[in-house]
Formats: sequence, structure tokens, C-alpha cells
Amino acid sequence: MDRQARARVDLECMLLDETKEPKALPLSLLENITNNFSPGHKIGSGGFAVVYKGVLDNGTVAVKKLSNTYLYEDKFRQEIECLMKAKHKNIVRFLGYCSDTQEEFLKYEGKSIMAGIQERILCFEYVPKGDLLKYISDASSGLEWRDRYKIIKGICEGLNYLHTQNIVHLDLKPANILMDDKMVPKITDFGVSRCFKEDQTRTIVTIVAGTPGYLAPEFTNGVITFKYDLYALGVIIMEILTGAKGYHEAGEVLERWSSRLETSQKLQVRVCTNIAIECADFNPARRPTSIQYVIDRLTETESTETRDQLDVYLVELRFPVRTNTDEHTVFRLIEKSTKPWRCFASLPLYGIVPSRFTTYTLVVTTQQQERLPEETEYDLILQSSLSGDKKIPTSRDQSKYKKLFDEAKESGSEVREMLKTVFASQEQTMSATISRRIKDQRIISLKNTHGVLCSLDAHPTEPCIITGHQNGDVCIWNYDTQRQMDSFSISKESVMPSYVPKKVHSVKVVSRKKWFVAGTSDGVIHVYNYDNKIQKLRSFRAASDCFITSMAVNPTRPYILSSAYRDMKLWDWSKGWECRHSFVEEHSDTIRQVAFNPMDTSIFASASDDLTVKVWSIDSPESKYTLSGHLDKVNCFDFFTCDDRQYLITGSDDHTAKIWDMEEKACVHTMEAFMSPVISVIAFPDSPYLITGSRDGSVYFWSSSKFSEFCKVPRLERIVNFGSGGAIWGFGHFMGSRRIVIGQEYTVSIMAIDNEDEPFASEDSNENPI
Repeated sequence: MDRQARARVDLECMLLDETKEPKALPLSLLENITNNFSPGHKIGSGGFAVVYKGVLDNGTVAVKKLSNTYLYEDKFRQEIECLMKAKHKNIVRFLGYCSDTQEEFLKYEGKSIMAGIQERILCFEYVPKGDLLKYISDASSGLEWRDRYKIIKGICEGLNYLHTQNIVHLDLKPANILMDDKMVPKITDFGVSRCFKEDQTRTIVTIVAGTPGYLAPEFTNGVITFKYDLYALGVIIMEILTGAKGYHEAGEVLERWSSRLETSQKLQVRVCTNIAIECADFNPARRPTSIQYVIDRLTETESTETRDQLDVYLVELRFPVRTNTDEHTVFRLIEKSTKPWRCFASLPLYGIVPSRFTTYTLVVTTQQQERLPEETEYDLILQSSLSGDKKIPTSRDQSKYKKLFDEAKESGSEVREMLKTVFASQEQTMSATISRRIKDQRIISLKNTHGVLCSLDAHPTEPCIITGHQNGDVCIWNYDTQRQMDSFSISKESVMPSYVPKKVHSVKVVSRKKWFVAGTSDGVIHVYNYDNKIQKLRSFRAASDCFITSMAVNPTRPYILSSAYRDMKLWDWSKGWECRHSFVEEHSDTIRQVAFNPMDTSIFASASDDLTVKVWSIDSPESKYTLSGHLDKVNCFDFFTCDDRQYLITGSDDHTAKIWDMEEKACVHTMEAFMSPVISVIAFPDSPYLITGSRDGSVYFWSSSKFSEFCKVPRLERIVNFGSGGAIWGFGHFMGSRRIVIGQEYTVSIMAIDNEDEPFASEDSNENPI
């Protein structure tokens, strides 16, 4: 097979596989598929190039032939540099390039010479419906608002991707936005684009190319920043709204659309108009800070019918309860209202406040509402009772709580208080304190279509959360945009019999490789690449006839550690996922968690149902030492450092958490305030907090600010009850952020662990709020 034939096969394969990279293409192939660049194949032209249709056996491509190649050699190089980095659903896909020079015998000034004839050609996916311009010439007819909004959102998402790749387009206009057969917008033509260096935010040039009407005003002084593209975006959005360039008031635009809009769409038109006006401001400093900011504002206007989202509703209730006693306080929050609509997502709520405790926060989520009810006040009843010598229910069995309150009512020991919840519309002014609380301590509810959550991990540097579910689904969420980025099922890939649950017991992000790994209940580990698009790399069996209970990613070496029942294995991805070592049968019961020591990545630990934690070296099949002291199963652990000394915190079914000195190999403190088993722990990096999660849905925040070699007693600062979402199965954190991810059976929560303006503990020692 000659080079042209091989290249043709490669190009046809690219049309079938979006993961394939662009390639150098021979001139002969491009001449063949365009009928030697015949006029009949011409589909467009511009100042620097002519575009032809290329016909293959399995589809069509667009072939862009540059003119005056000697003059525009730099443009060709710059365009390829940008195109190789631009891979997004809202950017025209780049397939390949041709840089060819042929020697030809010519006459020049009466002399015969050999001249080099250059051909500079680019090859792209074929986008069939032409450019955006012909679809937006008249706002009074043509595309409906829903279609126009999707085009605006798609352009913003494509441009945002370019900016994250440090690419400034510099010639954004409707003619450079193509529409595919599903009316998805795709940005094209990077002939004048610039690729900034990693930390570069601006440059100054002597000549600025572009299109009048879309050029940012600062082009006159040659200053190029990312806000250059924002100006063009504003002009384009206004064109999509009105059919013409130029300034228009929001009220004027809304009036034009009023007869064609649903009630819920009027807000979108107003927001889009305001965004267009702000983006097209002559002063770059008054334009939005970034395209991501624009996308976030658009997302806020979307209803549940128009986006696959994470539903965000939070009410934080604070009310006094008698806790300054030696007895626990049991409470129940119930609805009093008899209105036909249901406001709260999960009532009644039950909880237990430990004796002599200060701050207890109950988080209540509301039902998704199209709009607020006519009556914005909603009555709740708080019932509380001191526990006395009665047995306190520690499970989520509501009947046990009901029995306790029935007995308290009969004995007269029940306290009833009326609470009034006031719902404010989003348009009303909200105080800075409340606004910050909703932003930093919001609850994000996962849709039930993905089943009960089993595992969770957070990307260390990106706003990305990955979750594994009982039904075999894996979901990837962006907590900034509150949207699901991707989801798929790996349960069909199970090799166990159908009666075995296809759970995803463990998911881990391998950020430096742009991978994630998922361990399932049939003993298989699945490896995926998440760069731009989810792509499966491989699957391999890590255990026979037993679950993958836990996995850990080595911070510095190409290793994944997995556990299944009583055994652990170390996998080396640099050697084709070879099993480097096995660590078997030292634990006498199921291993619940494994993790590497961040201070010494050759060391790892394991927690087990056999009541112990063992510490290991990756170079030895035998453990270094064992930590014993818990009275029931050890569910979880984490490493942390204080005063240059390293410790472990562990959580157990015995309702305690313990702190272990790794140098002394001994327990130095036991935390005993828990009302149910401790099933997850995290030592928050660069922070004085140890955080524990319980089976009853409560999160405990412990201050270790005074924890030292001489005083190894962390102080309990706050309890946050997320009980309506189920047991706390895991935590995650984002590097450089003060937020934690809290994974439960039915919800995922993002919460700021502290606020400079709002300490955990109440400043009023006489108030004991829930």
C-alpha cells in the first residue's frame, strides 16, 4: 500500500474515531478527494484561503487551501499550533495538514529557473449547515429562542475551552462559527489566533488582523488579552438576539421577543442581553472577568427541563436547644403545614446532640421548585427531649425515634417549638453573610437515576468530582457549573454471574495521567482517560470472586494499590499494569481501606474488619507493624502531620475515632462523641481540622490547632447533620481550596470548612444553636 492509500485509510478512520490525532497528509491525497481542487468542490473562500469539499468513501471533509503561502507562512504555522490544542465539541475538529514544496521549471525575465511552489493545506471535519450568519439575520422569525440560547451557550463553551488552552481567537464572528446538522455551533478559522505561554495574559503587536465591527477597540494600541475575544462575543450575542450589530437596551430586546417567549425564557433573554452589553463595553476592565463567568450566569437561568444538573438548595436552620447538661438531646424536625405542595426534600429529620456541646448545624434541602409558592412562610415544629437513661436510637429507623418521642410526650418531657421558615426570591437583596453561606456551604443533590453512591473522589486541581454507584454507573460532575459532565455504565463489562451486584466500590483520579480508575464488585479494575472525552484504556482482573474494596494512587510512582477481601496488590502502569507485589493473608478479615503515606510514598497502610490497622512497605510482603485498640471494625483512616511528627486518624464501628503516633506506634487519643459508627475520616491539608463522618449522616469538625506532642487532644468544634442524604461514605478535597466534598448515599455536598468572618464556634456562650 503506497503512502496516499495509507493516508486515505487513516483519514477515513479519523471520521469514525474522534480520539485519533491529526496527521500530516500527502498533497496527492488532498488533490484526489477534491478532484484536483476543482471549482465544483469549492464551498467557501476568505482573505487568505479557499475551502473545498473532500469526498471519502465513508464521509466528507473540508480542505482549506491557503493562498499566497510565501506571505502567510507564519499564519500557517500559528494556525496549526492552535489547532493541535483545540479539541472540543464546539470547535471544528482538525484532521490534518499538508506542507508541500514542488520544484517547477519556469521562465523568469527571459531566463529558465527552477522555482519552489509551496502548498499549505489544512483538513477539517465537514460541517454541513454553513456559518451562523444566515441563521440570525432576523430576530423576528427563523430560529426560536431555545435554539438561539443553545447556540449562545455553545459558542461560550467553545471559546472558554480555547482560553483554558491559552488560545486567543482574535477573529470571532458569525462567519467563523459553523453549524452542524444538529445546529451545534463550532468555532473555526484560527489563521490570526495567538497561543499564549502558560502564565501569559497579554501581548502587544504592531499589526492586528481581524474583521471590522468585531475588533475590540483596544486593537488601535495593539494590546491583546483574553478580553479581546469577549468584545467580539458580545457583538455576536447581540446579533443572535436582534439580527443586527449595535447597542440595544435589555427592555427593547425583551419587547421584540415577548410574543414568542415562555414565561421562564424571559429571564434568559434579559440575562443574555446584559451579558452582550457588558462584553461589548469599550473599556476592557468593565467586561466580564472571564468566559467561565459568562457561562455561570447563563447556567443560573436554566430550568430543570433545560439542563442535566446538580440541584442546589440549602436552608441552614439555627435554633436553641438545651444541651448544657450531661445528657444527650434527641430532636425531631417535622412539618406543620397542611399545604398540598411539599417544600422540603426529606422531613421528618432526626438527630442527637451530644451533651454539653456548643454548635450543631442541621442542613435541610428543599424540593426543586419551578417558582416559589404564593405563601413564602412555612411552619415547622422542632421537638426535643433529654435522653435520660433511655437507649438512644443510633440507626436511621424512624420508628425507634417515633417511639422515643411518644414516650417523651406521655411523660411530659417533650419540648415543642414553632419555627417559621421564610423563602425569599432570588431577585430580593440578600445579605453578604447569607449569600456567602449559600455559596460556600451548598448541598448538591445527585439525581437518583444513577443509584446509591458507593464511592467518590475529587480532582486535586480542577472543580471535578467523580462518583461510583451501586448500579454500576460512573458520573463526573463539575461543581462550579453544577452540571454533570459525563456519565456511563461499566456494569455491562462485569465478568461475574448476573446475581452478583455490579457495584463500583472504588473510584480514583490519577490526575497526572488524566486518568481515573474504577474497581467493581466482580474484582475488575477499569482504566479510563478523561482528557477531552472519556476513553476506555483497558480492564484487568485484580481479584477472583471478590469485591475491589479500596484503591490508592501513589503520589510519585506509577503505582495503583488495590484491596479485595484480605489481600492487596500493587499494580505498575508503566509496565503494562504488571502486578509488582502481593500482600496476602496478614489481615484475618476484609480490608476496608488502603492509602499511601504522603510523607514517604514507599509506605502504605490498611484498615480491616479484624479491628486493626497495619503499616507496610511496598518492598516487603510482610507488614512493618500493627496498630490494635479498636473494639470493632476499622473502617477508615488518614495520615496527618503536626509539629513535624506524623500521625494516623482512624474511624471504627465502635463509635470512636483514634489518633495514633506513627513513631511511637501507639494510640495517643480517643475521640468518643459519636452517636453512630465512624465510617470516613480526612485530615484536611494545611488546616487545623480533622473531619470525621458517621453512618447517621453527621460530619464532625475537630480542631487540632492546639494538638501537639505535649497535648494530643483535638477539640470538637462543630457537628453538621447531613442526615437526609444518608451515611457519610467518603470525603474529598481540592488543592488550594478551603472546601471539602462530602459523599453520601443520596447526595454529594460541597462545604467550606471555615470562614474568616464566621468561626465554627458560637461567639455567644449562652446560645447553643442547632
